Amino acid sequence: MILFHGTPNGNIDRFDTTPIYFCSSVDVASAYATHNFSRDENGFPSVVKASVNLINPKVLTEQEALDLVGYDEQEGEICWLDFENLLYHFEDNGYDGVILLGAKDFAGTSPSGERLTARYDQYIAFNAAAVTIEGYVTIAPEADLDPAKPKNTPKNEAIEMSL
Repeated sequence: MILFHGTPNGNIDRFDTTPIYFCSSVDVASAYATHNFSRDENGFPSVVKASVNLINPKVLTEQEALDLVGYDEQEGEICWLDFENLLYHFEDNGYDGVILLGAKDFAGTSPSGERLTARYDQYIAFNAAAVTIEGYVTIAPEADLDPAKPKNTPKNEAIEMSL
């Protein structure tokens, strides 16, 4: 399955840490790439296009995840820190990843800097061997540099590149 991963640290050639989060939306991945979560000094926003091969994923709806980890009242969504801790439990029980269906999560920032959310499916791989990088989506640089502009790059500003 072809999915996208946003990173503020340039066109990576492999994933070194797990779990690795993906989604099917270039726009959502672009939002993560341009949000400055952990940019290194030489980084630039990039969206990785990857083939993700999960053989035995744990599939959860948003409600099932909420029942397991609870609700973050401040953000109005799943308590993501507790969810990340739950991932290790699933991995220890033989799952190679998680597919989280229809969960409300970060989807960019508004022109005024407000956090935007959307419901979308998330795919989380526990092992980098399940991921093959297929290429990159280039994000318009001005979307990243001007804090007054929306952080989720429109599809018509993205250009797909293959390896």
